[in-house]
Amino acid sequence: MINLLQTIFSAEMYSSKTERIQAQFLFGVLGVTVLLTLVSNIINLVEGTYIGSFYPFITLLILIIIYTLVRYKYLAIASWIFLVIAFISLSLIYVFLNFDAIIILLFNISILLLAGFLLGTLGNISFTALSILQLLVLPGLISEVGDTFSVGARIIFVYLTVSAILYMYNRFVIASRLEGQDIESIERLKLADITMQITRQASTRVPFQTALNETLDLILENYPEIYHAQVFLIDTDGVQARLTASTGEVGQQLIANQHALAVGSMSVIGQTTLRGETIIARAGEKDSTHRTNELLPDTQLEVAFPLQVGTEIIGALDLQSKVLDTLSANDRLTFQSLANSLSLTIDSIRQFEQSQARIEENQRLTEQTRAALHEVERLNQRLIGRAWTDYTRGVGDELGLMTDFEADTSETYLEWSEALVNAVNSNGLVQNGNIMAVPLRVRGQVVGAVEFELDEHNEITSEDLDLVREVSERFGLAAENTRLLEESLRTAQREALINQVTSSFQASQNVEATLAEAARSISESLEAGKVMIRLGMPDASHNGKDS
Repeated sequence: MINLLQTIFSAEMYSSKTERIQAQFLFGVLGVTVLLTLVSNIINLVEGTYIGSFYPFITLLILIIIYTLVRYKYLAIASWIFLVIAFISLSLIYVFLNFDAIIILLFNISILLLAGFLLGTLGNISFTALSILQLLVLPGLISEVGDTFSVGARIIFVYLTVSAILYMYNRFVIASRLEGQDIESIERLKLADITMQITRQASTRVPFQTALNETLDLILENYPEIYHAQVFLIDTDGVQARLTASTGEVGQQLIANQHALAVGSMSVIGQTTLRGETIIARAGEKDSTHRTNELLPDTQLEVAFPLQVGTEIIGALDLQSKVLDTLSANDRLTFQSLANSLSLTIDSIRQFEQSQARIEENQRLTEQTRAALHEVERLNQRLIGRAWTDYTRGVGDELGLMTDFEADTSETYLEWSEALVNAVNSNGLVQNGNIMAVPLRVRGQVVGAVEFELDEHNEITSEDLDLVREVSERFGLAAENTRLLEESLRTAQREALINQVTSSFQASQNVEATLAEAARSISESLEAGKVMIRLGMPDASHNGKDS
């Protein structure tokens, strides 16, 4: 039955809490009116004064119309209709049914109160005027009570007093509502400003520790009921929640002591980091998760909010108060919102710092690789230069050629012209009139130079210069490949000779024969006229000299 009545008289269609209360109140008045109508008709039937069947049906019809208007969110129209009909009905009842004037006047005051509650100032003024007009139109109301002038003046005074009280009450309600909205707006703006300052730290690349300290300072500055704030972050192994930032000298001392609490321990921080829920604990209560800290003895209330990124709990925001014994729902939402913003800022700064560390590490590795490649290149050039020096020394004076294509002659050229010397020394193209020389390079190492004598009337374009440089590079590579091939052949020949000599050693039957074979092989290989071989170690008297 109660659920049925709650459904019938539900006012959830109204978004405003004030309108919901007014609608529910009007529903209650309608219900009382229906009951009074039914009871009145039953009494009239019993007493034999029933005036006809149409009256209750008209009353119920009007009440149903008013109920429908309220359900369809026409609350003001329904209130006006109900109050006007109630006021007119009272006047008609007094005229035709000779009701007691005192009862009519009391009902008028009730209607005046309802008008002020349901319709505000406009309804209050309107029905005050109607009540005064009723006294003038129906003078019998006053005469039945007493002396016409004095009683009428008193009744009007009562009406005006009730009206004034209602007016002031409505003004008070409106002012209170506006003040509450202003306070709520101020708190909302303050929260938005703090949140903006917290998130701005990530975009301005504030250092991690600075961002945490500034956030805690903002909380203490804007919420004076909080006297100590700190941030715990979970270690990478997920075992300990370590104090990372804390306010005041006490906070610095705690950080210096490397204060930490185990995740899941019987503490506010331990439970928050384990469960990912807000934990509120009062100091001194039995079974409280608040752990007394000798450096913070004045704490009466400790609250920890989880710092969470996605589904991962990364730490907790810990707030402590000397004056609070609980937190309101709005305060919990406010501080949790700050904790959420701080979580995103921490994650953003961490990712940025990790990215910067990776970039710096990559740059360091790149520099090391570049330095190593440079060193390898330098060593290669030295090896190539030494190899070509040895090669040219080995082949003697045969590595020089001059070709005259006009005379169709070619001869060995062993001199170094000025252009050739300049090309080798500058490691670049040299041009002097119609004489041009370019270095021959093998992997950056100069191994020679080539000189061209051009027609005096022939113009050299940039494309021709590029062609000359490319040809010199290709020639250098071809020369290097030829040198390597010759070196490989010499190595192969030397290995074959060594293998041959070694095999002849193995064919000997005794040491003397082996020595003789070794002397012969060395003589043949090196074209030596005399070979001396001595086994054993000289005694101290020789000292490396002939005896």
